[in-house]
Amino acid sequence: MGRGSLQGRRSLIAVDAHAHYHPCFPLEPFLLSAARGLRLHGGGRPGALVLTEGRGERAFETLSRPGARSGWRVQSLEKGASFRLEGPGSGDELLVVRGRQLRAREGVEVLSVGAVRALDDGEPVATTIEAVRAAGGIPLLPWGFGKWWGRRGRVVLRCIEEAAPAELFLGDSGGRLARFGRPYPLVRARERGLRILSGSDPLPFAREGTRAGTFGSLLDVEIDPERPAASLLEALRKPTLGIVPFGRGLSPIHFVLNQAQMQWCRRRLGPRPEAGE
Repeated sequence: MGRGSLQGRRSLIAVDAHAHYHPCFPLEPFLLSAARGLRLHGGGRPGALVLTEGRGERAFETLSRPGARSGWRVQSLEKGASFRLEGPGSGDELLVVRGRQLRAREGVEVLSVGAVRALDDGEPVATTIEAVRAAGGIPLLPWGFGKWWGRRGRVVLRCIEEAAPAELFLGDSGGRLARFGRPYPLVRARERGLRILSGSDPLPFAREGTRAGTFGSLLDVEIDPERPAASLLEALRKPTLGIVPFGRGLSPIHFVLNQAQMQWCRRRLGPRPEAGE
């Protein structure tokens, strides 16, 4: 569904489908920028952040207990799947949905949107996708620099060719260069009828701490503020759901700086949970 067909819809909500909260991010600026960015793109309605955790990360628990000094309050919890935050300013509200980041045996990343149960890394990509669906989540293959090239790129394309349109989403990323066109797997996914959800995918550097909410998708859906995850998953499973991307990728300087710092960290610290490099 194109941008024009969504104009004027009162049910539009902005969703950042691939956000990370890293320990180096100050909490208050992270929450404020995410809430206000999503509200801006969503025409004044509270937006939703899919908070994506890798193995051993506890960002969901951290944000669900922001503390009185932060000025943010948890208004509702949805059985470990989501919570709603209300901030210090008028209209500062954020819906947070649980997401998980899994690394398949082939080196391809698979995201789980909405599933509560923890899932294992290291399984074949097809098994991982099916495990996400069996756990009640939406499986999504996210873009990452270098991860859709060569052997891993062929694995992604095979997944696109074999998946039914309702079974798998592809993920665009705000970590891409703004001036470049969409990578071929995203183009091919659209040709096959697979849908694309966008997300900011901030890296674990302090300068990335206010990027959540700047890149995502507008969805034509009514989200129940008391059960954001369940209503979002119900909407994503409908093949007629209208989806329109918003936001821009990175400038060349920002992009090169990110990639150089990621490579430096990997050489100095060794292997670590990956996020968007």
